[in-house]
Amino acid sequence: MKILKKEMIGLFLIVLGLLFSISIIGYDYTEQPRGLSNPPESLLGYFGVYVGYYCHIFGLGYLSLILPLTLLIAGYTFFSSKSFKEYYKFLTYCFSLCIWLSIFFSILKIEYLSGLIGLSFEGDIFKVGRCMILCPRENSLPIKSSESISGLVIRIFIFF
Repeated sequence: MKILKKEMIGLFLIVLGLLFSISIIGYDYTEQPRGLSNPPESLLGYFGVYVGYYCHIFGLGYLSLILPLTLLIAGYTFFSSKSFKEYYKFLTYCFSLCIWLSIFFSILKIEYLSGLIGLSFEGDIFKVGRCMILCPRENSLPIKSSESISGLVIRIFIFF
């Protein structure tokens, strides 16, 4: 890829990361994408309301700031022509920490910090905990078709 094209992509990702972080930090829970009769009071207008709403409600809550951080680091690596492998381990740890903190905040019932991902994983962790106590053997966890995908991922993480 040409250097100028990489720098343009990097600059675009940096600007997009900054816009995402502003909309996540400045999100107001009283403004939702449905039912906006007046213009939104968000700094970024409708873009800020939509990004903030979907990151807070369907994402990790305020911990969704990992997404702009990833965009900023990816933009920096494109812009400076560095390898993304240097930052891969750091981003993996950050993303894992955000998921675990989201689960922790959902257990504490702090919903604006947890988001939907934390709430869905919270229920699955308690299911796995019950199965670990009730199942006689370590690897005899039954996988039911009615359980969610996140429960299956957690089971794979814990037992394999």
